[in-house]
Amino acid sequence: MASRSTMVVAIMALAAFATSASAFTGTPSARTLGQTPRSATSSRQGLRRAPVVASAVVDESTQSGVDKVNEASKKFGGPLSVVTDSLSGVAFAALHAFDDCGVQDAAKNLRVLWTRAFLANSGILEDDVAYELLPESTRGFVSPAAVGAWSAFLPFCDWIKARTEYLDMILTNFLGNHVEGEEPYQVVVIGAGYDTRSLRRQGPNVNFYEVDLPEIVDGKGRLYSKYTNAHPERSTLPTMIGMDLDECRGDSGKPSIIDRLEEAGLKPGVPTMFTFEAVLFYLEPDAVQGLMNSLTEYGQKTETVIAFTDSLKGLGVTKPFLPEVQPVFKERGFETLTHRAQWGGAVHFTSSVSTTADGQTGLRDHMQSNLPPLINSYAPQYTLNSGELLKEPSFRNSWYAVTLSGEVPSEGTPYATRLWGEPMVLFRDKNGEVQCLRDVCPHRAAPLSMGTVSEGSLKCMYHGWSFGKDGQCDDVPTMPGQTLDSGFLKSSCATNYAVVEHEDLIWVWGGNVLEADVTKLPTQRKGEETLYVDTMLDYNVDWSYIVENNLDSPHIYWLHDGSIPPLDSLGFNRDNVDRFTLRRFKDEIGVGHVGKTADKSTTKIVRFDAPNIVRHCGVSGFSEEFHIVPIAPHRTRVLLRQHFPKGPILNGVSKDPFLMFAFRKLMLWWNWNIALEDYSVMQGQAHNIEDLGADHILRPGLGDDLIAEFYNWRQEALRREGNPYFASWQGKGDKADKVDKVEKVDAAAMAATDSEYEIGANPRPLRRGPRSDDGRIWASAPGVTPTEDYAIHDDRESMVGTWGIQKNYYQMSPAPTEPPVNNVNFRKIKRVLDVAETAPQAVATLAVPLFVMAALDNFRTPEAEAIVTGSKGFDVAGFSDFATSLLTSLLSN
Repeated sequence: MASRSTMVVAIMALAAFATSASAFTGTPSARTLGQTPRSATSSRQGLRRAPVVASAVVDESTQSGVDKVNEASKKFGGPLSVVTDSLSGVAFAALHAFDDCGVQDAAKNLRVLWTRAFLANSGILEDDVAYELLPESTRGFVSPAAVGAWSAFLPFCDWIKARTEYLDMILTNFLGNHVEGEEPYQVVVIGAGYDTRSLRRQGPNVNFYEVDLPEIVDGKGRLYSKYTNAHPERSTLPTMIGMDLDECRGDSGKPSIIDRLEEAGLKPGVPTMFTFEAVLFYLEPDAVQGLMNSLTEYGQKTETVIAFTDSLKGLGVTKPFLPEVQPVFKERGFETLTHRAQWGGAVHFTSSVSTTADGQTGLRDHMQSNLPPLINSYAPQYTLNSGELLKEPSFRNSWYAVTLSGEVPSEGTPYATRLWGEPMVLFRDKNGEVQCLRDVCPHRAAPLSMGTVSEGSLKCMYHGWSFGKDGQCDDVPTMPGQTLDSGFLKSSCATNYAVVEHEDLIWVWGGNVLEADVTKLPTQRKGEETLYVDTMLDYNVDWSYIVENNLDSPHIYWLHDGSIPPLDSLGFNRDNVDRFTLRRFKDEIGVGHVGKTADKSTTKIVRFDAPNIVRHCGVSGFSEEFHIVPIAPHRTRVLLRQHFPKGPILNGVSKDPFLMFAFRKLMLWWNWNIALEDYSVMQGQAHNIEDLGADHILRPGLGDDLIAEFYNWRQEALRREGNPYFASWQGKGDKADKVDKVEKVDAAAMAATDSEYEIGANPRPLRRGPRSDDGRIWASAPGVTPTEDYAIHDDRESMVGTWGIQKNYYQMSPAPTEPPVNNVNFRKIKRVLDVAETAPQAVATLAVPLFVMAALDNFRTPEAEAIVTGSKGFDVAGFSDFATSLLTSLLSN
């Protein structure tokens, strides 16, 4: 007995390894057969059989079809997939060796079944059937009591979890349109192997049909019958159709899939849903086209929903973007309901509903009203408000990310910053919520940022007045006995602004506090969760130069010229400066370019999200967002967030503090390197344009259309609202409500009639501008610096503790502590890297954990093997090349 248990444990470990390894290859689980099932005569007596419309006997022609599917799987997954599929084939066959149903089936199909049971018993997936379909003799290894031992493999199960949840969501909405007393709706599950949906979701409102290879149909018939015998409350079995889907080719001479289904009882005219779960990967393109032609014809006479968690390559879709998908289904009479993509468009999670020839729209209207709205966004992160601002340009009606969540304290020194020149101070109250106040004490105008945060209140340094949630004054030390309800404290509140902590960033609303709308915060498509790295950058130039720089694709090739390894590996160098193309696009969020380098798989997308965000992304899942924060005239801080698609590799890295520290430092150094290269050019631009009157774009070149479009947008916002920069507060007697009704300024008209404005290409205001009801005065001339030139009147060096000084005063908070303005940190990391180049042993010590992680993640390249097996010991240069290839593979578009 002990030996058998040991053997089973070894088999389970082998299965777990094979399952996790296959996840690294990127091969989605799907119906490929590794073992020939027992014939129908081997099924146990007394088990009720599911209705089957095909022979379950494996003949020569069916076997050749199985071989083709296996070959397709190997081709898709590569050499590693061949190994892992073989391992999992042996392992899962062994796990089912004692199966009382005699199931000996496809390794991938069984892997999906075991994974669903594992996820369900781990409390991650709702599936109360999968575990009971496993052999009683071995299922204990994924029982609720045992799953903890395998928790390390949970990150490798995301693909199966995601596809199951997505199809369940679409199915729920589809069945939600059914009315009691109507004909049961119909659901056709195509090629899903041991899918449990037809058992879990059965009921009087639905009839299930399952189409799969005859061999799989036979195994499922026995297994499902056993389950329903044990669960009489779930006694309705799906109708199963054994069919090789490659027969769907138009020239096959075989009945179509709809013909086969209708022979089995499918009723035209009754709303029908078809699901494709990782099956189109393994079909020839002409078979995919023939299959879709059949569904198109069926959809013209029946309200039909098609849901995919599958490849759409057979339909000509090779990119992950919605505009690539919608036309494919639209020309077939289907309207896209939902869409997202994974793995650079290798897999699409999408659903569509047909519009029938007689114009029935009830099912379509129901599903559209109950599913999340379909957003056409080339980037996985987006802000719905940006699309509105693109049409109605405004600097005010938007959220601005002003800093990272970790910068705002609950104790100690508060965080001081500015937005459009206006001083603000941030801290956390006693509940941990972020508060944003005007950086001036209502008592005697001391900067609140010089105070201290203690027990959820911000205490002014000058007299100790204390302010909490929403700026409420909760203590005045010189007036003991005051309560929160007292008139004095109520009238002594600090001015507060709308602030939200969202996705580890702190957002301040730029306009009317009463109009602050949290639904206008940026979001990310569900199912595309990422690991991100944040970098802060400081610039002494206007924010607009940084926007245009990040919208400019050509300069990457020429100015940066592959200066950091990822850029060079992706072909962003001068050798390709004349070999790339740009295509303008406009989605619901913003405008941008799709760039393509000849002879490279690189696709780079750049988009402007009004008012101050630039997004870069591609087809790999990597993306970055530049939050370009206008601190003050000629002062900008950029919050750069780089998103890496979550997967087993980065999940492993993120759990190791050392690896995560090294990863972040490497990204910081690369980002600082690029910023320094850009900064010197921006400074020269600013001097020539602002001081010497040069034209911003005199002779437009490739890609300048997007930059011109940004400046046109900016000019329209200036025309509507005037200069966005803050000039001063109203001062004495300011008891206005917290609203922000800024006068609109027509620069041209006023410049022509009012001598208080200069006239010219870069006009400067000669007086303060219009007041708003909340006590702010904005600079009056559009788009230029206020008259006051903020010199740095503060403590340039720390003198705390000398001559009685207790606090330093910084007028231009936040201080420019980051590159490119302050490149001290960049130089520190550069020195470390320089030392590492001459210290092989130190590099080897740091490299081994990274290499082990990489090897586990199947980046087993010849370069990696050479590093370890080299006759001269650890190859430092080789490791550098290998590490670069590892990281750039994550960045690759």
